[in-house]
Amino acid sequence: MGGGQSVVTRVRVYLEDINDNRPSFYPVLYTVSLSTHSAPGTSVTKVTANDPDAGDNGRVTYRTVPGGGSAFFTLNKDTGVISLARSLHGKANTLVSMVISAQDGGGLTAPVNARVNVSVVGSSVAPPLFDQAQYYFTVSEEVLRGTEVGKVHAATKTGHSQDISYSISSGDPDGYFTMDSTSGALRSSLPLDHEACPSLDLEVQARYGSPPAYGTTRVRVTISDVNDNAPSFLPSSSESLLLPEVTKMGTVVYRVQAADRDSGPNSQLSFDLVSIGAGGRMFGVDRGSGELRLIGGLNYESVPRYDLQVVAKDGGVPQLSSTFTLVVHVQAQDA
Repeated sequence: MGGGQSVVTRVRVYLEDINDNRPSFYPVLYTVSLSTHSAPGTSVTKVTANDPDAGDNGRVTYRTVPGGGSAFFTLNKDTGVISLARSLHGKANTLVSMVISAQDGGGLTAPVNARVNVSVVGSSVAPPLFDQAQYYFTVSEEVLRGTEVGKVHAATKTGHSQDISYSISSGDPDGYFTMDSTSGALRSSLPLDHEACPSLDLEVQARYGSPPAYGTTRVRVTISDVNDNAPSFLPSSSESLLLPEVTKMGTVVYRVQAADRDSGPNSQLSFDLVSIGAGGRMFGVDRGSGELRLIGGLNYESVPRYDLQVVAKDGGVPQLSSTFTLVVHVQAQDA
């Protein structure tokens, strides 16, 4: 029985970027309130468009569309920050709208422009205040759609909480959650997956009055893991190996590699060798590393082949496992 020779090398391939993505705004609508006593230079809001391309192709600049600007505000073309340019004296109870476009370095523009609505309120009007500047909610990834995750609450400075409406203003581009505009209850609206999205940082607004005054809070939603992924082997769940019969006992002949997409204890793996015939007496596996060692002497004439199975188990409850198969061919000494 003969064996060939081989050599391994590494090849690194660099992919050159082309401008095949348009910038995209999220959110598309920005709402903010501003007091008539606000000083020129005050930062009002920041519009954001993302472009996944690299280099100049991914660099985004902003501008107001023709007829979509305002003499009261300036737009930083590089950062997207909108600032107050002049006094708002005498502009109370008005709504100023701006329309912003985004363009990348390759000349592609966002398919949908952003709209900014600035509600100018009198100096005596205070925005609604949330009970907390930051809320923390935790929800399991296995909950049903529509499950209430938590609730936010805001009130005016006089303690009035009626006629306040709530909305998610940013932080959830995929729409995993919805907010009840009346009660402030946050609910799941899509299937959740801890492995794809372990947490979200939402910006939530409370709106009151006409023109509206806006209050803002942050909501951190942590999506907790359940043990819903079995271990998987890399690069495959089976392999064959040619092992000379002169191999010394104690030699590491193979290392089983596995991964688990869950997190915490659910992703911690241990390995066990399932005894199949003589293989259980000739090989042993390290439970932590997956290293397979020769613990007996090989003899091609006695046993030319061993079929081994290594089971990888995670630390979850209930525990999940997968099985790796290794076929060891013994190479005769005089082959």
